[in-house]
Amino acid sequence: MDQATSAGIQEVAEGLLEGEATVTDSLAHAVSECTPDLGSEADRLIIASARANVRALAQLLTYPDMSGRHPAPPPETIAYMEMLVHRGLKIDLMVDGYRVAHANLWRHCVREASTRVDDPTLLPLVLEDASDLLYNYTNACIDTIVEEFQIAHSEHLRWPIARRLQAVVRVLDGEDVDPHELSTLLNYRIDGQHLGVVISPRSTESHVNSATPVSATVAATRIAKRLQPEPLFLVLPTGCDTVWLWVAAGTNLANLSAADMAEIAQTSGITVGVGEPRGGLRGFRETYLQAREAADCATALHRPFAQYKDIALVSTLCSDHSRALRLMHLALGRLACDEPTNARLRETLGTFLDSGLNLRAAARALGTHHHTVTYRLRQAEELLGHKIVEHAALIRSGLLIHQMFQESSGTFRHRGSPTGAASTESRVISPPLRFVSATAAPGTEPSRRPSSVRRMRPIGRSF
Repeated sequence: MDQATSAGIQEVAEGLLEGEATVTDSLAHAVSECTPDLGSEADRLIIASARANVRALAQLLTYPDMSGRHPAPPPETIAYMEMLVHRGLKIDLMVDGYRVAHANLWRHCVREASTRVDDPTLLPLVLEDASDLLYNYTNACIDTIVEEFQIAHSEHLRWPIARRLQAVVRVLDGEDVDPHELSTLLNYRIDGQHLGVVISPRSTESHVNSATPVSATVAATRIAKRLQPEPLFLVLPTGCDTVWLWVAAGTNLANLSAADMAEIAQTSGITVGVGEPRGGLRGFRETYLQAREAADCATALHRPFAQYKDIALVSTLCSDHSRALRLMHLALGRLACDEPTNARLRETLGTFLDSGLNLRAAARALGTHHHTVTYRLRQAEELLGHKIVEHAALIRSGLLIHQMFQESSGTFRHRGSPTGAASTESRVISPPLRFVSATAAPGTEPSRRPSSVRRMRPIGRSF
């Protein structure tokens, strides 16, 4: 590689690093589109893995002489792989993810090269060598991942809990199982009443004011024993220190209030999502899905704890990014704009609606005179473009959507919409991640090299 080509490739690397946040987001979104719905803990790992791979590729492009060494996948990617092993999923997910990532990263490399390399005779050389480096990096990572997956999978199958986890995954995927056999395997009565709980560690930023984080398994056991003194609960570690918990019939919810649960979560450095009590095999699945949705919302809102009954409406309203934005702007009009005056008017309006459209009750809740509330509501109606009383339900929905988008600070995303789809005017971001449900049959022993694993062809040879 001559000096001019090397300098051009380094320009591409510089562009990737300067736009790291955008490239990472684009890469994570592309990978998540071909991944089954594994909850917010998987989303967090996908983002971390995407960021680490962007940096690793940029380093390889900056120092192309390192290409003679055998590149290895970043530790963040290995962590994601280990979670897939724990969930009983196939290596094909990782291979497909790297294929998608390869194509996505190549598009970013082409864009940076086209922008930064002015010499039309040099550009094809830069693209060709960059393609070779990306190709070699991707295939080396795939080879390592396949080997590491086989080792991790074999070790995981030796764990007594592995069989139980794989059986539960089949239930959650909607497969028909024998309740009696499953109850015997899990040592937990599957045909009874259940309360689902999902527990996962929070990021460093989320628990800066909390005590040293404890194991999610330890936290799950604490919560279960507070809810149910008898050992009638099922605790399943699922990888990445995320735990699924079901507490059996007879659960005394009065033993652990929402405030107690939030305190345990806050002091333990964990995020807790709680579903609603449900019965039977179907209820076992449903309360888990509710708990996971609550945990996803808690993670997005940077809260330690959430109950499904408290987030169900706003989560449903925000389940589709573009439709949620349309509804919000229809309901709030100019009141949706992110301005200090509007924030106060939205607070007053929300309190008024929560107070049953009672001016004096709203004034007491806000600690102000009811005439002040009346004045603010008139201001709000001018921005809304319609009467509050006539459209109370619509306005309440708009306020909930706005609050969710605002509090999530860019972490509440929808897999169906790229980040750029959000309106910059409203300064809100996408709603929660929703994946395509296409999990592989758990417990399948991987082959020496899966049939789907093929060495990838370099891109960009037409230049």
